[in-house]
Amino acid sequence: MKKICFSFNHLTYSDGVAQSAIAMANYLADTGMVEVTLRPIFNFDKSILKDINKKVKVKPVLGFYFRGLSTILNLVPAFLLHDWIFGRDRYQIEIGFQYGLATCAVVSSNSVKSKHYVWMHGYDEGLHLKEYYKKADRVVCVSKQNADRLFKELQCAVPVEYCYNPIDNNVVCKLGEEKIDLAIPKELLFISVGRHSEEKGYLRLLKIVERLMNEGYTFKLWLIGDGPQHGELVKYSQEHGLEKVVVFIGAQKNPHKFTSKA
Repeated sequence: MKKICFSFNHLTYSDGVAQSAIAMANYLADTGMVEVTLRPIFNFDKSILKDINKKVKVKPVLGFYFRGLSTILNLVPAFLLHDWIFGRDRYQIEIGFQYGLATCAVVSSNSVKSKHYVWMHGYDEGLHLKEYYKKADRVVCVSKQNADRLFKELQCAVPVEYCYNPIDNNVVCKLGEEKIDLAIPKELLFISVGRHSEEKGYLRLLKIVERLMNEGYTFKLWLIGDGPQHGELVKYSQEHGLEKVVVFIGAQKNPHKFTSKA
């Protein structure tokens, strides 16, 4: 049986990369053709195990995180980083499933018996890890547009493919049936789920909300999530009088029970 290992930063409910890894791992495990291992490097929420197929192995590396830890670990020689993150077990396919440590580690293996894949969820603007991508056996993007762009910018130095993030519609619909303890507004309701960080564009969204509100449109916006920019977003909302329109709900283990009400 072929062994596959995914390594990424955090195994938590609010992490989109983790949810994608879980969906893929569950599907692959059900085929009965591969043995799948998930190796989160940092935070590990044990309660998430109930959503993971029992056939999938979960082997956390650290289990905790603090600001600056990634910077410290970047000082570790790459070949040592690989064995530490992926472990001593040998897999036929090793996947650096996230930008950063996992990407650097997966292509630093000395083993020629394994295939080493890099997964690019967003796009590495400026190709800061270009030399690491070139060492990979394959780079996978989550959209065709990014795959075509990367292949061109890498000058065809490595095979580049794309694979859309999997969505289990049945699970989403079931989770969407759960009740919420918020009153559903009569106005048009928009809901956004995501990490509150600069690249997500939430500050731009709030500026759009402000403009629409000033133009007389009636609606509500629920923001589900948390992140490094959360405080800045709340402050902007308060300073620009958006509290009657924008509601910050915070990170949720089941965002679908909210989005189904939009």
